[in-house]
Amino acid sequence: IRDSTSQESLLMKLEKTIYKVFKINYDATCYISNGVRNYLSNSNDKGRSFTIYNPIDFNQDVNKECKLHKLIGVSDDVPIIGTSCRIAKVKNPKMFTKVMCRVLQANHRAHAVVIGDGELGLKQAMENLVMEANVSSRFHFLGYRQDAPELVRDLNCFVLTSTSEGLPTSILESMAGKTPFAMMEGNGGLKDIADLNREEGPIGVVAPIGDIESLSKMICDLIDNPDYAQVLANNAYNLGCRYFDVEIACSQLHNIYNVILK
Repeated sequence: IRDSTSQESLLMKLEKTIYKVFKINYDATCYISNGVRNYLSNSNDKGRSFTIYNPIDFNQDVNKECKLHKLIGVSDDVPIIGTSCRIAKVKNPKMFTKVMCRVLQANHRAHAVVIGDGELGLKQAMENLVMEANVSSRFHFLGYRQDAPELVRDLNCFVLTSTSEGLPTSILESMAGKTPFAMMEGNGGLKDIADLNREEGPIGVVAPIGDIESLSKMICDLIDNPDYAQVLANNAYNLGCRYFDVEIACSQLHNIYNVILK
């Protein structure tokens, strides 16, 4: 992450500056991801430091009901790709849209969705890119939805193009729902997912940050090879049970408190 300073958000830089200026001697420090831990940890950490991931409940119903297909009015066998997030600069919405448009241009049956709302200016910029690519009829902005987790389970591929994340919870939710995912390797917790994909995967498809062409091709390959996509989804689910399940986090927190209080 220290080699990717050009991708640091203003908030990340501000947090790191504050962390350096206001020196507090902690007995222990707990980080949300190893990527954040490596970025923020320095000589201020006089005590011990730990990483505990924000947990997701992996003991949930993962049945796919094609609710999303019904919502946008397509048959159950139509491939749908997309994301569920707040439309904000850190999510890299323009890059996401360019990737989606490339996939839709390559696969004339596929549809793309954005589940979530956000900054009007960014949304307008996304809509302009969709119009320029001539794929408006297959690109759907669904706005804020309380049933977003159910809709994400129906995706053929969940896509994330964020430049930085403390921990990409949306990817963990995709793992828990056995939804194949594609992402760009950015900063913070994105590094953790990319490292796990290399070391214990494959659990998804990961492209270098900014590489629109590679990510688009990887997504197209997943759509064209649903059996392999399901293998990745199953691998991701099993890995998530080992690292990100709520029971794991509870056990880790219990152990940390025992260590600190001794």
